[in-house]
Amino acid sequence: MSTPLVSAIVLNWNGREDLIECLESLKEVNYPNLEIIVVDNASTDDSVDAVRSKFEVTIVENEQNLGFGGGCNSGLAVASGEYLLFMNNDVTVDDEFLTELIKVAETDPSVGIAGPKVYNYYKKHELCSAGGKIDLARGIMREFGVFEEDSGQYDRTRNVDFVTGCVMLVRKSLIDIIGVFDQQYFIYLDDVDFCIRASKAGFVTAYVPSSKIWHKVSATFGYVSPLSFYYSLRNRIIFEKKYASDVQKFTFVVYFMYESALFFGYCVLRKRQELIRPFFSGLSWHLTGKNKRRVLPHN
Repeated sequence: MSTPLVSAIVLNWNGREDLIECLESLKEVNYPNLEIIVVDNASTDDSVDAVRSKFEVTIVENEQNLGFGGGCNSGLAVASGEYLLFMNNDVTVDDEFLTELIKVAETDPSVGIAGPKVYNYYKKHELCSAGGKIDLARGIMREFGVFEEDSGQYDRTRNVDFVTGCVMLVRKSLIDIIGVFDQQYFIYLDDVDFCIRASKAGFVTAYVPSSKIWHKVSATFGYVSPLSFYYSLRNRIIFEKKYASDVQKFTFVVYFMYESALFFGYCVLRKRQELIRPFFSGLSWHLTGKNKRRVLPHN
């Protein structure tokens, strides 16, 4: 098997300890042609100094938090690889994970994107993602295998609608054709958007179960925090506007109204009133056009 140069672009924002563990994991990877680029989104926890003291890697320091897409895009400017490996800082990897991804991509030139089997870092045999499917009629991006115990049910390499951006191998020539990540998402669905653009350009996204990684799910923003809820809602509507047909947009609105009623019931019963404000903020972004340059309040 050929071993083309891979540029691993590891994105970090105030995750020093996670980042160190991620880089230690990457050091053990059995792939001979790998360069590592750490992109820091204006961290305030001394992440950059910690990396410099422990690792020989390229570091890109952004002056502000550019989010997932913006951070990945800034890493591209210094990447030399034939493949780009986009990674969150909160993952650890199997030592053969990259070899397995490259093997699939090099075997089939139609593969523009490849993603691994993703496990829960805290429950080693519980799945987080085995690829995903896009349902534009309801505005749902469903990941296979979530919370399932791995018993081999997702052990077949196959084409999927998307793979999660926590670890995503991308052919450089694909970026030359479709461009970089859409930065308006900031966080959430920028990876799905990238995959659907690849599909429209004639490339496929491959789920590769022999490639294995472990993800500290929602380590940065929390599983259902007000901030994550705001961006999830806002970006879901952005995605629908970009890609849904008129019929799909109509069915999405109907489903969204039904879903919203359930959501308000959940907030009352579970006493999660703190989620109501980001719900309306997410809608307001679309209805009023305000906050289009919104960034994280921690900046």
